[in-house]
Amino acid sequence: MLGLDVTTAAPEPTMAPDVPAVVELVPRHEKSLAAAREQVGRPAAAFAGRAA
Repeated sequence: MLGLDVTTAAPEPTMAPDVPAVVELVPRHEKSLAAAREQVGRPAAAFAGRAA
């Protein structure tokens, strides 16, 4: 309808900081979260550039 491309990004493992049983996965969670934020930022920046 709006002509926009849809992109999803999912950080994993999302519950590592909150679940003591998987605390060893926190570094992997942080790396994945940073990558997901970067992945989402690229289309957002491109869209902002087109809208300006």
